[in-house]
Amino acid sequence: MIKNIIIAILGLGFIGIVIFLDIPAVQNILVIKKDIKTQQDLFDKKNEFVQTVEKLAEKYAGNENVFNQLNFILPDNQDEPNLIIQLEAIAHGSGIILNNIAITEGVKEEGKMSDYGIMNIGLKLNGNYESFKGFLSIVESNLRLIDINSIDFDARAKEEIDANFDFNVILKTYYQIN
Repeated sequence: MIKNIIIAILGLGFIGIVIFLDIPAVQNILVIKKDIKTQQDLFDKKNEFVQTVEKLAEKYAGNENVFNQLNFILPDNQDEPNLIIQLEAIAHGSGIILNNIAITEGVKEEGKMSDYGIMNIGLKLNGNYESFKGFLSIVESNLRLIDINSIDFDARAKEEIDANFDFNVILKTYYQIN
């Protein structure tokens, strides 16, 4: 029995000496385990971020048509040739004659957003009142964002109600600044 107690004490002493002499290694193992836990948490956070980005990419891919339509509403440059074609098509579709188009760079108001530009468009039109109402209706429902700033026309006598009028219209449209 004493022999067993001595063997147990020597065994515990041996284990104690090994642990005591190897404490720096044990501490190093604990530090490494802590670093592994930190790195695992960082990896998990990055993995969540990647999943979020992938979900957003899927949503964007599904809404590509919407983004293309937004590019028509607010093009990424002045796109004057396409604007002129649109205005000519609108005038032709409403039965009014487009005599002149003058496009100038618009002035932004102080303190307003600076990521878009403004173009002023002066139109000289000729046609009857019904055609002009049709023209305004089509401009209003056009996909590109166009504001009507002013309309001027000559008043006619009562007998000339069906006669053609000369209309001066000032429009404002917008575009993205890259």
